[in-house]
Amino acid sequence: LDDTRVDLLARELARLAETRQVIALTHDPRLEEHLRARHPDMSVVELQRDAVTRTVSWTTHTLPWQSLLTDAREIRKLATSTEWSYSEDLHSVVAGLCRAAVDGALRQAVISCAVTRGEDVTASLSDLGSWHTTRERIAHATALAGGEDRLPVLDRSRRGHLTFWNKGAHGQLPPDADLESTIAAAEAACQELADHDWTRL
Repeated sequence: LDDTRVDLLARELARLAETRQVIALTHDPRLEEHLRARHPDMSVVELQRDAVTRTVSWTTHTLPWQSLLTDAREIRKLATSTEWSYSEDLHSVVAGLCRAAVDGALRQAVISCAVTRGEDVTASLSDLGSWHTTRERIAHATALAGGEDRLPVLDRSRRGHLTFWNKGAHGQLPPDADLESTIAAAEAACQELADHDWTRL
């Protein structure tokens, strides 16, 4: 499905959910994004089947950006032990995950903004996609929110950590960077985007 059809499906599922419980099974993370924009408090679980015993288990699924930052913290811990097995530099892996988390939160914010304001979601995602750098996408989301004073944590994170996240994604990092503070900054920026009231202009 393209983004338009994903959004149409999410819209129909949300309509059905007004009068009944709806259970949707999907492999497509975009459907989760579009449904969360309409029902932020929905429950999401991840199903897993053991290949040997064929038993099915489930875990509560967090927001995609939260999963990326959880991975970043786990990888940072593993790197201090003998279990580090990545071919990439630790700083690059963590910085790349932080940038991916912020990009994901920006995408979710744009979807939420469009749904809240009754705007075309596909056109809103296309507008976001026309910006090629994370810096430009942050500026776009900030403009949608009404300015930097509406998203101050995102703005502080951009000024303090975006260069690190970008350089990390390209393997050009200073080795003395504080990884925990950069993960925390990404988390705070993502949470601010998730909590923002997009009805306010």
